[in-house]
Amino acid sequence: MVLAIGITLLIIMGISCLWIPDRFKEGLWLLASAAVLTFVFFRKRMVVLIIGFFAFILVNAGLTALVRPTLEGILATVGAAAGLVALIKWHATQYPELIPADWKMLFENRTHNSAKS
Repeated sequence: MVLAIGITLLIIMGISCLWIPDRFKEGLWLLASAAVLTFVFFRKRMVVLIIGFFAFILVNAGLTALVRPTLEGILATVGAAAGLVALIKWHATQYPELIPADWKMLFENRTHNSAKS
């Protein structure tokens, strides 16, 4: 999960560097390194990466939105919460045979069919 947070930070830093004309190359390198780390470590576990991404955004933007409420902070918080709910609903409809005890399967490199055996 720490690696998912690190990849999220690289993506955020890369996107913010793209807005500054002098730091465009740095932004591309940050986004490329996030893509490589995602491919290497989360190739089979994209759900875990997306959960880490939304949770990191939800926690950090949510805390900031409480202290200094801005439209962007509130939209990021609501968007991350909606993304988590949508991801959970999608995963539940895609794999209805899974029970709550199978939650460890998300963190392992096993397929859904071999998790039952």
